[in-house]
Amino acid sequence: MDHSNVNLNSIVAAILGDVRRDETWQDIGFPKRPKYGAFVQRFRAQWRVQLEKAILKQMIAVLTAAYVAAGALRRENLPEVLRLFVDGAGSTYELWRSYGYTSRSEAIQHLGSAVNEYIASDPNEWADILIPQLDLSNVSDKKLNANLFLGVVRFSLHARDLVGILMLESQREKTDPLLNNAVTLVQAAHISAVGMFTSLLDRFPILRQVDAEHWDFMLTVAGVFMAATGLTKELLLNK
Repeated sequence: MDHSNVNLNSIVAAILGDVRRDETWQDIGFPKRPKYGAFVQRFRAQWRVQLEKAILKQMIAVLTAAYVAAGALRRENLPEVLRLFVDGAGSTYELWRSYGYTSRSEAIQHLGSAVNEYIASDPNEWADILIPQLDLSNVSDKKLNANLFLGVVRFSLHARDLVGILMLESQREKTDPLLNNAVTLVQAAHISAVGMFTSLLDRFPILRQVDAEHWDFMLTVAGVFMAATGLTKELLLNK
């Protein structure tokens, strides 16, 4: 097994999990995570849909930069991480469509540029970069506009704090490698669950009635169960 790739999968899974949580969107000024899927988006104001897509892209970029700043992700591995963000765990997922990009190449270029801009800056300055990227002056909803200005600062501070947390976790994992392997397995299963839901949503609109967090939990458990079952069979065959 290529353990470096497994670790990259776990990082991408953790970031995608964060940006799909209601709490993350509440940090930035929304009451909850926006609904995704082409069917749902057709009935919503386009300026709001575009704003949410822009926020989603920047969230991914900021959180990825936090992993680099903490030393949990090496810069030379960024191309592979971007590929995972764009393509998902399998070649059929095409996650880039769910972010609002018009092509895979646009997704790779834009996300890569955004991540590098945050990496080149001090985490205390991330809010100063994030606000212009969202062009909040064009948000016609005054209440939402005010919430977003405060929310961007709050989210950026939390991302800065994440750098310190990741540094502490890295030290813990060095003393307990088995714990790191267990976490990696769960996160690898989670990225598959996230990618599968996003890719199937446009094909099967009925999935919009499914709670995304419940889906993630059930398929993550299923993925871990399949991995554990496969390992058990392998151990029995090798006895």
